[in-house]
Amino acid sequence: MILIAVALVALSAEFYLSQTGARYDLAVEQAAFADYHARAGKTQRGRNPDTRQAFPIVFNQFGLYDATARHEAPAPDRFPILLLGDSFVENLSLPFADGLAAQLEKSLRATNPNADVIQAGLGGIGTDREFDMLREVAPTMKPRLVLLGWFNNDLWDISPDRGPAAKQPRLLQRSYLYQFLLDRLARTADSADQRLKYRLAYESFFAGGEKDALITNALNRTFELLGQMDEYCREHGMRFGVVAIPNSVSFSEITTKGAYAEIAGSLGRSLRGFRPGQPYYLIAQMAIAENIAVYPYLYVVFKKALSARPPQTEQARRLLYFVNDPHWNENGCKIAADAVAEWLRTSGLVRN
Repeated sequence: MILIAVALVALSAEFYLSQTGARYDLAVEQAAFADYHARAGKTQRGRNPDTRQAFPIVFNQFGLYDATARHEAPAPDRFPILLLGDSFVENLSLPFADGLAAQLEKSLRATNPNADVIQAGLGGIGTDREFDMLREVAPTMKPRLVLLGWFNNDLWDISPDRGPAAKQPRLLQRSYLYQFLLDRLARTADSADQRLKYRLAYESFFAGGEKDALITNALNRTFELLGQMDEYCREHGMRFGVVAIPNSVSFSEITTKGAYAEIAGSLGRSLRGFRPGQPYYLIAQMAIAENIAVYPYLYVVFKKALSARPPQTEQARRLLYFVNDPHWNENGCKIAADAVAEWLRTSGLVRN
């Protein structure tokens, strides 16, 4: 009887989380497709984390969430742009037309009608695998501009010091209850691996954090990879640019107090030493020194968008981010797309 009761409780929790625990949807979907090639040509069900509205996610021949299969090279009069990045670029929480790539294309076409933005983001990857992605898809898609979305957790994703990810049984990968319990455990466990992740992802936001040896090594590795990507693009007749992608910790000390106090505590830091946008300035300094085009100011754009809203409220968060998911919502993608499109036009990276 006890086993039956436990099973019923587990099934009830599984059903409840599948209906209301939207913030775990993305983790489940991405865990199931660790090898993105396995989903090539397939269709998957997506779901808005806040509204729960379902929509189809169609993957192209590379296993990427993009508008078309793109089997053929672009016409000579087109200006294809390859948009690389992680889950902020891929954004499985939105229909494709509402995501960053589609909205960037729409914004660019207002003045550059030949612009085509190709979505090549993949959740959970860092700069090293993004370079691999570039070399895999560029020969087919033949972009004239490669745009890399850089997110601060890439310092963790590329670190050789991180431990190997535990391989989960496929049934557990699909379980909302399992993902929920795993998330709770990760938030409470004081493991060396978790502390290392916090240091690599967030230490650079604090005064003097860039002097941390782990941060220095990760930044140097990032700089090396960006230089290699830029060189690869030049050798193949492509331009290269970098856009710094902010999450809610990136632009407000106030939102940090609510959402990231536990991270500051894990780092042994005071929030008074928090410096919004600092990792992006560090990347920008390195890129500019090597004549790599970089746009580090999206966090400023987002901060201005929230300036008239009361901080630490659902209303403020809903302007840019999902309430039940850490990624940009449709409006956040539009604000980012418009700002990046303006930078691409003024910088000359995209021309008529």
